[in-house]
Amino acid sequence: MGFGELKVKRIQGRFFLIEVPNEELLEILRQRDWAYLKEFFISIEPWSEKFKVLETVIWIEVDGVPLHCWNYQTFKRIVDLWGEIIAMGENFLCHTVSIS
Repeated sequence: MGFGELKVKRIQGRFFLIEVPNEELLEILRQRDWAYLKEFFISIEPWSEKFKVLETVIWIEVDGVPLHCWNYQTFKRIVDLWGEIIAMGENFLCHTVSIS
């Protein structure tokens, strides 16, 4: 991804731990207000032992929904049982049936 010496590890969901190998590079990033990292990440926060991940991103596969019920509202109701919709696949409204 072009991070050079930085080590990026996924913690959980949409959270990542970025390890900066030395103080000099860390200071350069701070002076530039994390501009380089903000090209890739929404927000940058220093690590804290108090950090807690309050969300989990999961993939839900839904079987058994009749084709005439394939719409945003149906799938939103299903997802609302556990959380909120972050993204849906491009083809969730595609319900082409081929009969041979």
